Amino acid sequence: MLEASVDNLRAKGVHTLVVGMDSGHFLPGAPTDIAWIEPWLLDNRFSPGGEAVDLERDMLDYDFPASSLPEERRTVNEEDVVKLDAFLQREFPGRWHYDVMRKVEAEGPSTVISLFIEGDCQGFALLQGEGCTLPIGGAVWRADLGTNWGSLGPIGVSKSLRGQGHGYSLLGSALMELKRRGARRSIIDWTGLVSFYGAHGFVINRRYRSYRLNLLADRSLEV
Repeated sequence: MLEASVDNLRAKGVHTLVVGMDSGHFLPGAPTDIAWIEPWLLDNRFSPGGEAVDLERDMLDYDFPASSLPEERRTVNEEDVVKLDAFLQREFPGRWHYDVMRKVEAEGPSTVISLFIEGDCQGFALLQGEGCTLPIGGAVWRADLGTNWGSLGPIGVSKSLRGQGHGYSLLGSALMELKRRGARRSIIDWTGLVSFYGAHGFVINRRYRSYRLNLLADRSLEV
């Protein structure tokens, strides 16, 4: 089956085949706790890459103090959607822009918490929980998370604001909103920022490793 898939992809002009990292954030790579996956991928000439993790915590006792930064962090409304769209196109084009705006279209703008400075959208965080109609990312683990589950991510701020505490305060506000909505066991999926999220009480629950197959190099090996 893999050989047929590779031949089909080559015929379509595809140069690289990756494991995971798909639209909708279904999986960031191959789960490391399934023992047979890595040997099978290596036997089929996939090259291993970096590691990503899912993080979880119970939101019952989560708390975050009010930030003193001169900014507004709140749920997006219909009037904000154009600003959110422009922000995502500018700062996070591609998968994040597509996935977030698809969620907004399917479920409404309140699925996003945004950071506003002087009326401009400068950051966002995607929230999911019970009743969502288009589960993506961490929400694919909702059955494992249990009743009143929550999911946060992706999340990001403008390049010009990074390293100044804006992302940290946006994360805290978004998590407080998850808690307000009744979330208990909650997940932040597909990340390597263990210390950043760990400061908010999140711990590693799953690990993944990325793999890719260079279809052009693989073809040359067969000649």
